[in-house]
Amino acid sequence: MNQPGLRAHWERLCSSLCKSRASGGELRDLIREDESAVGYDRNDVRAKAKKWLIAHGSSLAAKDVLLARDHFGYLLPMGWGGG
Repeated sequence: MNQPGLRAHWERLCSSLCKSRASGGELRDLIREDESAVGYDRNDVRAKAKKWLIAHGSSLAAKDVLLARDHFGYLLPMGWGGG
């Protein structure tokens, strides 16, 4: 592999790792927000979480999919996250 090809491969790898970390971080932020919300605000947080999870489920790492299922599984459609 030539140097430009190696560099391009490295940049794609770093980009995908950073993207999955950002998605996992966003998931953890949603969980914290849900746990700290009170009353009707919690419904809004859960609606936001469901919308985000459906849109970003394919970009989450396997451990984040399991975390999302554990915390928000009852909100998600059957088969969400590949299983």
